[in-house]
Amino acid sequence: MPLRLETDAEIIAEVNVNETKIDTVDTVVDGIQTDLSNATDGLGALKALIDAVQTDVGNPTGEVLASISAKIGDIARSLDVIIGTRWDSAGDIGTDIAQVLTYTDILDNATNGLANIKSLIDTVFTVADGIQTDLSNATDGLGALKALIDTIDTVVNGIQTDLSNATDGLGALKALIDTVTSELAEVPKETGTKTFNSTALAAIQAEVESALEDAGQVIVTTTIATLASQTSFTLTAGSADNDAYNGMIAVIEDVSTATQKAIGIISDYVGATKTIALREDPGIFIMAATDKISIKAVSPDILNILADTNELQTDWANGGRLDLLLDAIPTTAMRGTDSAALASVLGALNTAAATGAVTTTDEVMAYVKQLVTLLLEGTYGLSALQTLLAAITAAGPTKTEMDTAHGLLATPAQVATALTNYDAPTKAEMDTGHGLLATPAQVATALTNYDPPTKGEMDTGHALLATVAKQNRVLCSMDFWSEMAVSVTVTGAQSTITTGLNNVVVADLPDGATVVRAIAMMKFRMVENTYAGVNKLDAAAALPIQLDDVGNTGMLTCLDFADDLFTLAASTREGGDVYIGDNDVAARVDGNDTYDFQWLNAKADQANIVFNDVQMGIRIWYSV
Repeated sequence: MPLRLETDAEIIAEVNVNETKIDTVDTVVDGIQTDLSNATDGLGALKALIDAVQTDVGNPTGEVLASISAKIGDIARSLDVIIGTRWDSAGDIGTDIAQVLTYTDILDNATNGLANIKSLIDTVFTVADGIQTDLSNATDGLGALKALIDTIDTVVNGIQTDLSNATDGLGALKALIDTVTSELAEVPKETGTKTFNSTALAAIQAEVESALEDAGQVIVTTTIATLASQTSFTLTAGSADNDAYNGMIAVIEDVSTATQKAIGIISDYVGATKTIALREDPGIFIMAATDKISIKAVSPDILNILADTNELQTDWANGGRLDLLLDAIPTTAMRGTDSAALASVLGALNTAAATGAVTTTDEVMAYVKQLVTLLLEGTYGLSALQTLLAAITAAGPTKTEMDTAHGLLATPAQVATALTNYDAPTKAEMDTGHGLLATPAQVATALTNYDPPTKGEMDTGHALLATVAKQNRVLCSMDFWSEMAVSVTVTGAQSTITTGLNNVVVADLPDGATVVRAIAMMKFRMVENTYAGVNKLDAAAALPIQLDDVGNTGMLTCLDFADDLFTLAASTREGGDVYIGDNDVAARVDGNDTYDFQWLNAKADQANIVFNDVQMGIRIWYSV
């Protein structure tokens, strides 16, 4: 979260609050001191009162009447006068003594006697001592309070010092704000009342030009180095490739007046000398060396476009080709019978070629003109075609030559002679002499002696024809898996393993299914080497996995293991896989049945290689 500086008003308010609290503490302390030093009921007055009481009555502790009388004096009258003045006016010494004894009992009273008063005074002194102790406590007494006040005063002074700091205090902050305000006042406004200074404008222009160059809108921004003419000059910086700027736009800016600009089309560029040739003089101002020039990226085809435009302008000019063509068009309506009008557009034509209604659409007229021109063209028009046909006719063979000399066709007489001389065979000649056809008896005998093959001979022994069922068969496949075994362990001793290689039940093959191919599969989640060194399979003797059917027809090899397979580092576990065999075991797996497995001569180099979470599988391709 960003730091927020407090305002002057907030800081002054906090200082005033702290000063108020300090003034309150000072007032309380002054009041306590005033009360303790009060001449009427302060600690001094209380002590004077206690001393007076002790002087008047003495110490009552352990005193008796005799001692009191001795202290009063032997002059009874004086005592009477003294006592009488204090207690009564009778002057009766006995009564007065009795009254004194009565007050003596009161003074000895445990609740409000002199002893209790002394206890209360002691308590007051204890409390006063406690107050003095608290006031002089180093942690929270008057000294600590003064230290705290001094600390607050120091902090306040520090704040005031910071706020008045010339570098980063309130004055400096105000100066910075004034500077920013002044700068913002110079930012250009929509009203145009402010403009950037020349330095800012130069920086902005440099940024814009750099951005345009990066975007490919401006190819290069530089200055004119030397000037041969208003259409030929060299660049201070530019491409080393010839024709690099051909067809592009050059914007020249006067070095003295930035608002004065001229635009020209580059017709040629020589990279070796960085020489620009303009198509024409822009004619805006007299260009000179050091003038700024920017080359804008446009299509190089602009020169071709301009050339075509100039050509059109020439054609449209008075006396140009298009102008002459338009001048030849008559002002009268162009109708089909107006041969002069057609001739004026199409040229001198055969009148018959232009007969008929002609649309007034310019596009149709253009196509008509092209068609008539082609038909009348001397090389491949109608007259040329007629000439070519005449030449072919003159150079080709005559009909007689084609009929006789060339022998391509027989004459009608020759055909008639041939037909007359033709001796067609009789039925008997065809049935017997030529042997082309057998007699009905021969056909009957052949049919009697014919022994056609049976269906079974055709399907199996002869294998010449397939049955309709076989012709319609499509191969299907199904996978069958065993229950999962926890592990299969291959030890360092050769053995035949059956534990863990669970049976596979093949079921659900449809009726009439023929097993075409079957293979076995072994799937395991992990393989582990429990030996403290490198370990692998040992195929000193063949160690295949084999399968058999429930009828124990005989074990058949389904999975082969080569020597040194499953090479594992010391004490290592690796991820498992599915080992898919390539041995066709359809001779044993021939239908729905239960198939068991064994691992023949299983052996590892060392004990042990353990396969975890093992399943055996059978994949069957069958037709129905």
